[in-house]
Amino acid sequence: MQNPPACQDDFSCDEFLANGAACAARASPFLLRPLCASASIIGMPALTLENLTKRFGGFAAVDGVSLAVAPGELFFILGPSGCGKTTLLRLVAGFAEPDSGRILFGGRDITATPPEGRNAGMVFQNYALWPHMTVAENVSFGLEMHRIPRRERRERVEKALAAVQMADSGDHLPNQLSGGQQQRIALARALVFEPGLVLLDEPLSNLDARLRVEMRQQIKLLHDQLGLTMLYVTHDQAEALSMADRIAVMRAGRLSQVGTPRELYDRPANAFIADFIGEANLIPGRARLRDGRMLVETAAGDLASTAFDPRTGEGEAVRCCIRPENLRVGPSPAAGENAFCGALVATEYLGSVEQYFVSIGGGVRLKAVRLGRGGGPGRGDQVTLVCAPDDVVVLRDDGES
Repeated sequence: MQNPPACQDDFSCDEFLANGAACAARASPFLLRPLCASASIIGMPALTLENLTKRFGGFAAVDGVSLAVAPGELFFILGPSGCGKTTLLRLVAGFAEPDSGRILFGGRDITATPPEGRNAGMVFQNYALWPHMTVAENVSFGLEMHRIPRRERRERVEKALAAVQMADSGDHLPNQLSGGQQQRIALARALVFEPGLVLLDEPLSNLDARLRVEMRQQIKLLHDQLGLTMLYVTHDQAEALSMADRIAVMRAGRLSQVGTPRELYDRPANAFIADFIGEANLIPGRARLRDGRMLVETAAGDLASTAFDPRTGEGEAVRCCIRPENLRVGPSPAAGENAFCGALVATEYLGSVEQYFVSIGGGVRLKAVRLGRGGGPGRGDQVTLVCAPDDVVVLRDDGES
């Protein structure tokens, strides 16, 4: 597959920072909407995308995407680099025009509406703070351009900074703040207009691991307290699983699956989803239907499953997805359904958990996880791996593997 031009899927703010107020008026994180309540009709989705497509030459960065985001939902667009997720966010923000399809905010078609009229706030990946302005001036900048009275500006800025726990930092310059604090200011700047939709472009990617975890919790808490509708783009599976109400997983410009974090993790629609979200043992085999259940013939033996698509045909080529934590590790030998004996070929101690890699024959090697409390088997030991039929998810070959 041809790769897109690198610049097409990068949401760079260099232009924003370089071209002064004229550029900021068009690409400000506030998007300079009219200061009024959201135009959403009761019962309408806050955001609807209808068969949205964006091409760069012969490459479809976004290919027929349709989805609906409910009011107050924290909705994630998740996918690997180059999948089209940032291009999709650019389309929603108004920084790019679709080749076909429609974008609706609260039932209102805004496909041709410029960014400043879309009632949306934007949080950039690299913060996009004016380095010569104080925190308060950065947050207030869009309000000034919108000619909001000084007293109201001050009240709005104070409220926005308090919401992100930065009330005492109004007089600081951005270079006096940590990365996490700068990201909070960027978030306050997006919230100061009380937008109907907040767009976040990988906002935590520049933070270290500990700060990312803290900011996840703060953004989630802020979302829940204010009832915000958020469209959040990321490649970080842990970020999406821990924060999202629902997730849309993108691959090659298309949606592979939309669902809650638990639905995507426990019941992936295809092998790509199973492998991309979390870790998975994927075992190829042939489907055999037996008394309302499925028996999958694999090179290592038969696997019984109660989690399968009823459209799966007899003898169809499938793959069995088993999460490592769903494999119980015990001494060998052991018999019974979905019990496999094998040699422990490697272990990895990760502190809270220990990972076991077990060769069970037929060229099949499985990964299992148990709490890292010590006293487990060692390399070279014979062990048995057992899993319940409900934890064996049978995936059909739908071209998404």
